[in-house]
Amino acid sequence: MKTIIKVACAFTALFVLQSAVAEQPQGDELSSLSYSKHSHNRDIRTAKFWDLTSQSAVRKSKSKLKITNSGACLTANTKVVQGVNTTWWMIFNEPSNCSNPNPFGNGQKCGMADLDNPLTRGTLMWAAPVIVGPNEKANLNFCLGVGELSHAVMPLGTQEGLVFPKKAEYQLFVRTHGPGVFDDAQTLGEQINSLNGGCETDDQSGFACETLQILYHPAPNQGH
Repeated sequence: MKTIIKVACAFTALFVLQSAVAEQPQGDELSSLSYSKHSHNRDIRTAKFWDLTSQSAVRKSKSKLKITNSGACLTANTKVVQGVNTTWWMIFNEPSNCSNPNPFGNGQKCGMADLDNPLTRGTLMWAAPVIVGPNEKANLNFCLGVGELSHAVMPLGTQEGLVFPKKAEYQLFVRTHGPGVFDDAQTLGEQINSLNGGCETDDQSGFACETLQILYHPAPNQGH
């Protein structure tokens, strides 16, 4: 009987994970964002991930952000710790109003503290879960449309989502949530969908979660 219950939990957990991934627009939806390599309106940005502990670029990491008037799609590769990880967008629609960039990075103007300034029109929002195996390789492929707000973190920023795709500064950070709890669908759902899911906090015991890496894609006129 216990074996049956464990199998049922595993299938439920897998459904939770598949549902979370299905909610997120994937990279092959570039066509729905009217992207064309021949388009005069295209904006393509490339960058490496940055390790927040060493404050240095992650070797062999890479990313490409393809931007249209309808939104942006990211494809990226990096190496992070094995287990459940989440990725989070920080979008600043008016980066010229930012004043708190990290001291290292890719020419960005904004930082987390700038979410408190309504003039930056910033939003923090969930991007996608990443389940990482023993090889520690994380492959990312997802999109963000203008006005998408279903995963915005309250009450940070003005919660407008992406408003000005080509003017905005895009940041993406990777956060670890520890080993996946695949025999508990509720806990796994929290791990892959929330900022502190499965994490140790003042109110709950759990894994010592940590934000490991960050990716910066500033607007072209801000430098690279």
